[in-house]
Amino acid sequence: MNVNDIFYLKSDNTKLMVTWVFGVTKNTSIPIDIDKMMKMSPTFQSDDIAVKYNKDKKATIPFNALIDNLANRIPAKTQNLDVGNVVKHKLTDKEMTITWVVGQKQVSSPPVNFNKLCEIQGFSNGDIVCGFFDKKVYKTELVKKGEVIKLYE
Repeated sequence: MNVNDIFYLKSDNTKLMVTWVFGVTKNTSIPIDIDKMMKMSPTFQSDDIAVKYNKDKKATIPFNALIDNLANRIPAKTQNLDVGNVVKHKLTDKEMTITWVVGQKQVSSPPVNFNKLCEIQGFSNGDIVCGFFDKKVYKTELVKKGEVIKLYE
């Protein structure tokens, strides 16, 4: 995966252009350490990537939530949920890509414990954070694990 490569979120056909691969991309013309800044985010993980879409919109997405060709998605074999899986919300039928599983180990040391923040909001280990496009805007949503059906690994 390289800067300027085109990928798709596993649950959507919006083109995403890679702008930064954390821990890999280096740019001496930028006066700040982007990797260090991103490690302050509670949901940062090594190998996350920054992407742009629709010319000027930006998002940070886990590497394994992307795919180069939507035809290569692997149908779900189990209901075990993990980052990168595509799920369908039982009530809304919205397809989303898992970007965080509550309880997963945080690789960096951000000032906020994201798992603890989710617990305060009433979520527990195994519940998920999903990314999806609402029209042309990338959004994330916390979802209870029992509210979804896994479609693709």
